[in-house]
Amino acid sequence: MAIHSLYIYVHLHKEKDSPTQKMERRAIVTIKKFDFVQRPPNKPETPYGPSKLHVNELGKFTTYGTDPDNTYYQENYNVKGTPDLIRFRFDWGDGRIDDQFSGVHMENYEYSEHQKWSTPGEYYVKAQAKDEPAWTDWGREGPKIGDWSDYHLVTVKYIFSGNMDISVSSDVIFDMINPDNNTNEPMETNDTIYGNITG
Repeated sequence: MAIHSLYIYVHLHKEKDSPTQKMERRAIVTIKKFDFVQRPPNKPETPYGPSKLHVNELGKFTTYGTDPDNTYYQENYNVKGTPDLIRFRFDWGDGRIDDQFSGVHMENYEYSEHQKWSTPGEYYVKAQAKDEPAWTDWGREGPKIGDWSDYHLVTVKYIFSGNMDISVSSDVIFDMINPDNNTNEPMETNDTIYGNITG
């Protein structure tokens, strides 16, 4: 950062009808060159939330992030707080990406959204951050968008409940998974059954 000193001289005179008397005062003003460049937010933290959901079951997913410009402001301009606020959005791993970024938040604010899936499968949930416009050497620069976060894997399955009568022929295999320990050990009455029918 460039720092320059400028001398300012002030001349003081009495009224016209007073004897001429000139006084001179000198003051030093320090000028710092504003060499700030707008940078995008850091990659948000990997979203966290449930790793397993049933079809159409809502899950809550949370992320947070920081902006490198805030550290620069605080270290070089003695600015306290968070001058550069952050917005977030999610990619839900099924072709859906939030149309708009969220409202503005302070850095490290934990931002959450709820989501559900209507089709079983594996979904890779990611988050992205965008900051606010800022003044730079080149004037006011628009907001910058950062990189996508690492993904959080969500596995979505159907849920079967109630009483079921299952009839299968000799060439059909029915795999049942005990949700209590993820094995095919016997289950208690009214347990939830995850399964696939093949054959």
